[in-house]
Amino acid sequence: MLADEIIDRSDAPGLILRKLSPHVLSELIQAILTDVRELSRICARSFLHSTGIFKLVLSESTYSSSEVRLHVWKSGCVFPSGSNYESVHNHRWHFCSRILQGTFCKELFVVSNAGPGSFSHYRFEATAPGQLNTVTERGSCDLQTSFRVHLFPGQTYEMAPSAYHLIKPVDENFSATLFVRGPYETNGTDVFLPAEMSLHEASSKSIEPIEPNQVKNLLQVIQRD
Repeated sequence: MLADEIIDRSDAPGLILRKLSPHVLSELIQAILTDVRELSRICARSFLHSTGIFKLVLSESTYSSSEVRLHVWKSGCVFPSGSNYESVHNHRWHFCSRILQGTFCKELFVVSNAGPGSFSHYRFEATAPGQLNTVTERGSCDLQTSFRVHLFPGQTYEMAPSAYHLIKPVDENFSATLFVRGPYETNGTDVFLPAEMSLHEASSKSIEPIEPNQVKNLLQVIQRD
């Protein structure tokens, strides 16, 4: 609960991000590394995502509150059952993020053609918080990049729930961000897959638990650099 001693989870993501300044975040990570129980709690709610991203969840959260995470991309990390493919997508919540290590490319997209195209559009919806998604195929389309920028350590960005986007590290060794999501605002999210990729292939990928030593090692690298 160390993160919850610093932040108020009812605050907006941008305010939480400002409270977690580089100095405060460094002190928080150091406190976590010396607290076996807190490290165990963080490990229990953290995971390796199918896109190859380690997601270290630093704070407890609910559908109506914010959540603080560290997102880590590590060279050579491949999800056991997937190809680490990162799809163009949006979210059910607003989020803010600060680059900690590495260089990232942020891209925004718009649907440029509602007819037959090179992407398949799927809508994932939950009828209630915590329930499994139902999936609806929305046909095919083309996507056009509407904005692209490179982001460097210390820079921040935010994303609205409706924004179709893709955030990928440019550096291949070790990249990390501080990520704060807000409360859930909608029940659905949109995912765009290349037409040649089946939904079964994409949905077969999930999340994998990570070991306490992995969490500790990732935190130590972030802290050291």
